Amino acid sequence: THCISSAASDVYKRQEYNLEDTEKSKTIVYAYLVKEIKRIKDKSSRASYNTMLSHFQKAFPKTITFKQINKREEAKKFYDYLTDKAIKVDGKNLSIASANKYFKRLRFLLKEAKEEGYINDLKFNVKQLSRLKPEIVYLTLDEFRILENTEEKNSTLKNAFLFACLTALRIGDLSLIHI
Repeated sequence: THCISSAASDVYKRQEYNLEDTEKSKTIVYAYLVKEIKRIKDKSSRASYNTMLSHFQKAFPKTITFKQINKREEAKKFYDYLTDKAIKVDGKNLSIASANKYFKRLRFLLKEAKEEGYINDLKFNVKQLSRLKPEIVYLTLDEFRILENTEEKNSTLKNAFLFACLTALRIGDLSLIHI
């Protein structure tokens, strides 16, 4: 006779051997993502998630399941797509910051799926590239003095530029100042 019921034995095996619930793991990821994105109330966030979804559709077949996607190789494939092949509306490649953002958005939704039992042990991860820091060019004091003593028809523009140099304000920030 068996001491442990069949159902209890199955639960024990899943826990012991880290097996996934075969029914939920066969769910199509795309359908889950669409459902979750529709629940996002903030328009801006939803738009960003929808952009991620459009990249997801280009990188993966629409029928990919949680069981199929939950691999480090699939994460790398998606991240490589974002950093090497993904194109923005203007025809340029995505910046590293955008690639990282879209990868994190997909990973966040996969973490949610894990919480809901679609995935047992989330393996969808990669080391992301760090953002490139722009080279900052500073004026020397001598260069600043030369600009200060240069004749300019529009003294307001010249003074605003010199002020920006001294305060490190950006042009957008300067336009907000009303003197």
